[in-house]
Amino acid sequence: DPPDDPLPNGSNCFLNSQCLSEYCSPQNLCDDEPEPPDPGNYTIVLTVGDSHVFGQLNGSTGLNYPFGFRKRLQQEMLPVVVNMVGNRKINPTSSATFDVDHAGVGGETTAQINARVPNLIANYLSPSTCANTVVVLEGGYNGLTTTEPAMSQQIQELVIAIQRFHAFCPDMPVIFMNLKPHATNVPAVSRDRIPIYNAALLTVMS
Repeated sequence: DPPDDPLPNGSNCFLNSQCLSEYCSPQNLCDDEPEPPDPGNYTIVLTVGDSHVFGQLNGSTGLNYPFGFRKRLQQEMLPVVVNMVGNRKINPTSSATFDVDHAGVGGETTAQINARVPNLIANYLSPSTCANTVVVLEGGYNGLTTTEPAMSQQIQELVIAIQRFHAFCPDMPVIFMNLKPHATNVPAVSRDRIPIYNAALLTVMS
């Protein structure tokens, strides 16, 4: 039950209603609720990850999914027209409507994705535009395991990548993506592992 007198910031809590600030943080402490970012401020987007950033070309799977989720992302941000940045202009190579730039490489592990982050920061981000930039980070399908410590290391690679982005731009949002639960182009053995990986990923990120 909520206490008779709301608890001040810094107090242990389990419910928002227990706090004078009306916000119980993920760390179970009363705190000031962070202001949600103004989506109108973000005009630069760097998408980093594996084939789920890249999308799917016709191949052994028979799937053709140009842009991956990148077209939907740009559609959702309208009327703001965003500048998508990255070192790749493929799938598709051009578009009259949407920006094709990205940093998705099919088949990469989280370690390989993380290894590319310093170069992406150096070439596609700027301190002068941090306030207008958001990073979307995804990875984990390739080499997916639920065996420890391998799974923890996979997730740690994403944590290090986020820390690298925040070291360059402390206030720049980095949105991490969990894995699609029913990805049809992922082997069945990996699909069974996805819920376990997602649960561990969300625990670490929270």
